[in-house]
Amino acid sequence: MLTLNDTRCYYFDDDIHQHLLIISPTETSLDLMGWLNFNLSELKFYLQHHGAILLRGFQLYSAQLCQKTAETLIPHLLPYLNRSTPRTHIGGKIYTSTEYPPEQIIPQHNENSYSHEWPEEILFFCLVPPTIGGETPITDSRLIYQHMPHPLKKKFLEAGVLYLRNYRHAMGLSWQDAFQTSNPSEVDTYLKKAGIEWVWHHNEHLTTKYKGPAAILHKMTNQHCWFNQAHLFHIYSLCETYRNYLLNTYTSEEMPRHAYFGDQTEIEPDDITQILALYQEHSYHFAWQRGDILWLDNQLYAHGRFAFTGNRKIVVAMGNN
Repeated sequence: MLTLNDTRCYYFDDDIHQHLLIISPTETSLDLMGWLNFNLSELKFYLQHHGAILLRGFQLYSAQLCQKTAETLIPHLLPYLNRSTPRTHIGGKIYTSTEYPPEQIIPQHNENSYSHEWPEEILFFCLVPPTIGGETPITDSRLIYQHMPHPLKKKFLEAGVLYLRNYRHAMGLSWQDAFQTSNPSEVDTYLKKAGIEWVWHHNEHLTTKYKGPAAILHKMTNQHCWFNQAHLFHIYSLCETYRNYLLNTYTSEEMPRHAYFGDQTEIEPDDITQILALYQEHSYHFAWQRGDILWLDNQLYAHGRFAFTGNRKIVVAMGNN
């Protein structure tokens, strides 16, 4: 059993598998910021070892305290640029989690793995837990890499992933929302620096293509991690109603977003089914409680969202150490 000053440490599943490490204070009066600063080096060691930590019972109930906690745990917080989902900026470097309708499931993914740069770590703060559902399933990306069927893994590793995006006001995010600017030349500068191909259509419609890896080697653990969003961008990851609407409205190249193999060949629907099934097989989840802090190594662990009812307010911070 692990020990930290003034806390109880235990594992979500069991001591054999040692999945999610849960740390709770033994006294409700424990000062969170003081405790974090005193135990910071040990906490970072545990994060590197486990990839996922849940801090529970520390009475974190405000966005301001979320910001202070994030600044302590992740010293180099990042703004949310090159956005792929709608979020609201709360303040500082704190954002709402993805604002999709509550009935919609968000497949598990590693944050910004569709981009040329991504946060090494991500924090989720539960200010208001949902009434029913709304859990955040998480999966060890190393397990997805290990268990990916060999022919499919080989194809992904050799070809990479090509992400197609079309930014329009009428469907999905506009380019103004995605890049947080209304100046096309600023977008051009960003895309050129990021190595993203782009085409403007009368300055109101932007098409981008970016080729990224299917997996990465974690620089601290030296382990391979499945690290891409091919399954999330692919049209066949969507519910049948929405998918059919898009297929009847747009060509493949006009989709709000879609994913191909890096050699521009199609990823088959059966491939997407296999990937989603792997995430489901190896995932686990917990019921959110008010004040929970979920700290993930964004490369070692993927995350998603279940459908929910009632209010749910999870805010997010991300960055690098």
